This record gives sequence, C-alpha cells and structure tokens, in this order.
Amino acid sequence: MPDVVGELGQRVYLMDYDLKCETTGLDLIEKFQIGLESVLFTGHQGLGKSGRDLSHECRRLGARFLTKDKFPK
Repeated sequence: MPDVVGELGQRVYLMDYDLKCETTGLDLIEKFQIGLESVLFTGHQGLGKSGRDLSHECRRLGARFLTKDKFPK
C-alpha cells in the first residue's frame, strides 16, 4: 500500500460489502488494514457470501458496520 499522508482518524472509508465480484468490501478492509477508518455497509444482515458473520468480522477488524435498512429510502 502506498504511503498515505494524514493521521489515523482523518480518513473514513465507506465500503459496500457487495462489490458485484468475488472480492467483498470486507476483503478490501482486511487486505489494506483500514478497519479503524472504515464503515462497511450492506443489505446483508447476518452472514456474508462465505458464511462469515459480518458484524463479528467488522468488530475483529475494528470497522464499523451499518445495514442499508438504517438509511432512508
């Protein structure tokens, strides 16, 4: 990952879980180690594609977790 200017907490990465490909937003949060600065949002309320509990995985990575039903339509 290239050097990024800025202090921890100055950035917020909004990631959709379903990227319409094999890779998920959760995979990218883990790959780039950006959990403390990330919010994963999804229409899935329990298990993801691979059977992982999404809220548990977000806690493990330090990311915040929001379901799309929390947003006005």
